[in-house]
Amino acid sequence: LYERKIALKDGSSDTRSGYWVHVDGALGAAYMPFLEKIGDIDFPVFDFQIPEVHSICMSGHKWIGAPWPCGIFMSKVKYQMRPVENPEYIGSPDTTFSGSRNGFSALILWDFISSNSVKRLTERIQRGEELAQYTLQKLDEVKEAHKGLELWVEYSPHALTVRFRQANDRIVFKYSLSNETLYVDDDEPVRAYSHIYLMDSVTKGLIDKLTDDLKAKDAFKSDEALNECKHIHGRGLGFK
Repeated sequence: LYERKIALKDGSSDTRSGYWVHVDGALGAAYMPFLEKIGDIDFPVFDFQIPEVHSICMSGHKWIGAPWPCGIFMSKVKYQMRPVENPEYIGSPDTTFSGSRNGFSALILWDFISSNSVKRLTERIQRGEELAQYTLQKLDEVKEAHKGLELWVEYSPHALTVRFRQANDRIVFKYSLSNETLYVDDDEPVRAYSHIYLMDSVTKGLIDKLTDDLKAKDAFKSDEALNECKHIHGRGLGFK
């Protein structure tokens, strides 16, 4: 499958791989190139630096901050899946999926890229990394306030996401926290998490307010409530 001959309609042929590796970059693909420029940082390479990668997509509404969901799909030209169409009614080549020409999204992404230098974007992600570490430090204080209660604080190196035990409904609503129930293991089938994304709009002051609220005695769902959650969201429902 590594190399095989492909017959084309015009009678010619091309040698291509018989597999397709696609990277769903989502949030990370927007900032990892700038994180790479900070210096001696060990993180996994997942882009076109790997010859076997055929395509990548990334979200424009996450780290970049477009006001509605949009994405960018990138593929090497030699792996283009279909020829460029040239519809007469727009007078321009069209490479979007199914003619989904959203010029406004493209304009917003162009404005972001043209308005921010590489240096500025590198500083921006560096600030996000520092804020993630600050959040972990503040959550250590929350742990001290809830001795005996496992908070499941989790963080992947160089991510902008921090997870912890699901907060009560009042705190979730106040800070618009995202919640997710994840499959863990046989001894503890599922855990209910809240997680925060350390986007550019987040400040240390906001983290301070959140963690102060998380120190309250009733800040987290009780074991009984989580056990009820386990009963409802069993393994049979296909949780990860």
